[in-house]
Amino acid sequence: MRIIFKPLFEFITGNVAVMDNLIYNYLILLVVGEIAYQLAWSFVGNLYSIGAIEGRTSGSCIHWSIRLITYVFCAYLIRGFIWVYELVLNVPYWVWWVLIGISAGALVTAIIVANLRKRKINVHGMGDIKEND
Repeated sequence: MRIIFKPLFEFITGNVAVMDNLIYNYLILLVVGEIAYQLAWSFVGNLYSIGAIEGRTSGSCIHWSIRLITYVFCAYLIRGFIWVYELVLNVPYWVWWVLIGISAGALVTAIIVANLRKRKINVHGMGDIKEND
């Protein structure tokens, strides 16, 4: 079954690119491919050990399916992390400071509102302060 699954795997994953740099792309995909291979190999080995599957065809089919799913998932997960990293680097620092300031202001406001609700203070300033025990 390797004759069928290996070319199919290479056809599907041949155009997967994690980075624009060709050397880094090959190195990252080499590591991802090895991780996918080891994960699929150990999973299928465990299935053989517990007697869940028998025969080469079912093991090969499961191996290549797990390998493909793991490879594509890991590759695009890494691509997503690289995209977020590049996005963070490309945004000017003043934008991050404004976002941090807005977030801090929202957090302080939420804490104050939570304390006011906990103490049951009349928001309009009328009424007595009552502790909620």
